[in-house]
Amino acid sequence: MSNWTEERVALLTKLWNEGQSGGQISKRLGITRNAVIGKVTRLGLPQRAQPSRPVRRPPTRLAHPKPRRLRDDEAGGGEHRNDQLDREILALIEEGCELPDIIAAYPERGALQVQKLARELQRA
Repeated sequence: MSNWTEERVALLTKLWNEGQSGGQISKRLGITRNAVIGKVTRLGLPQRAQPSRPVRRPPTRLAHPKPRRLRDDEAGGGEHRNDQLDREILALIEEGCELPDIIAAYPERGALQVQKLARELQRA
């Protein structure tokens, strides 16, 4: 039994020529992707040069920009570099940055160290 009415064939042809994928067309028509591809083949519609691919979206940015790291000579006053990093991390936590974002921004500190700093801040 065939569900291919003239209207459905016309819609299939229109969507295929617009560049929609077999999966997209199948969802629109409420049938399987294989049924769409089989009908496209039987109708002799042009084959795609390459399979359609989903649109690539650029990666999302952090809610807070990654802070500029101070050079050792900028840390000033004989402060230890780790103390400066701890203060930067604490400032980001106070601003409401999410811990996974902070951990990604400071991989040299490690997840455990960032979580420890967050706990210290909550106690204060």
